[in-house]
Amino acid sequence: MTIYEEFNAFYSPFDPNSLISLFLYLAQFNKNCFQTAHSLFTLRKFLKGPFNYWITSKEDIFALFFAAFVSPIDFKSIILNSTSSKFSTNDLNSYPNNSQSKNSNDSQKSLELNSSFLYLKPCNLTDELQNSSYRRKLEVLKDYFSNTEHNIEILFSIIERCLPVQRENIHCSRFFTTVKKLIKKTQNKRQFNLLGELRIRIQSPEFTIIDDCYDRCLFMAGLLKISEFASYYENEYLMCFCLERMNEYIFNEKELKKSTMISEYHYEFASKIVAPWISLFTNFYPLEEQVKNIQNTIHYWKSKTETDSEP
Repeated sequence: MTIYEEFNAFYSPFDPNSLISLFLYLAQFNKNCFQTAHSLFTLRKFLKGPFNYWITSKEDIFALFFAAFVSPIDFKSIILNSTSSKFSTNDLNSYPNNSQSKNSNDSQKSLELNSSFLYLKPCNLTDELQNSSYRRKLEVLKDYFSNTEHNIEILFSIIERCLPVQRENIHCSRFFTTVKKLIKKTQNKRQFNLLGELRIRIQSPEFTIIDDCYDRCLFMAGLLKISEFASYYENEYLMCFCLERMNEYIFNEKELKKSTMISEYHYEFASKIVAPWISLFTNFYPLEEQVKNIQNTIHYWKSKTETDSEP
């Protein structure tokens, strides 16, 4: 919320108190809050520093930080906990819909997770199936080969119940559309597609972030991805501290005892995944500090791999 205040990027259809409740609820399903906080901090640094004024729309900035916050969420945990979960406002007062006043019972009802929606139990679907919007959601959830669509649909349903808003609302549709595009483009399994697509697109003389929505979305997705890897291009002390914390989420107990494997993993990740992203963004801005740090990181883990491999 501090970031939104700093950028003056509050999106008018969404009440700030409602957003606090939503963020508090979703945060409990983030397995690696440390990395998410670091990514948000780095994204803020990029938008305040080298890419200041590149993204000027409040709606885009709002969607960008929102996507950075929700992308790492474990949606399976949300489903598993949905039967007993309710959005809790704690000491916050019940808040009205931005478009019309609601009594406290209606507000509380809007904050409840609909368990039948998340679990898809047929016995609970009779009334819901009368709703065309719900039928659309159900069709998406039936597609077990579309996990990303599944997760986005769950997220949007939670947003609609917690804020509460409707994605069909003309003032909210752009937000939902942008967040969906950013989440889909930044999935780990698609990151090389995004890297290649952005690398090819920036070679075009027609590439423009200001006037072309497609180019702007590509750039925003790229910013999210490079911010996600921030731990690898910090100075050596911070890099080691951050990656040591991340190791607990990447490796199991047996793997944590294998120092050579951990060193090899970070060396390969830094050199073959993070470095190409930094190289790509130097086309927009020199990023001298990040270039120097990623080179040092690669050298650090390469040396450590060789040392750990010695008998």
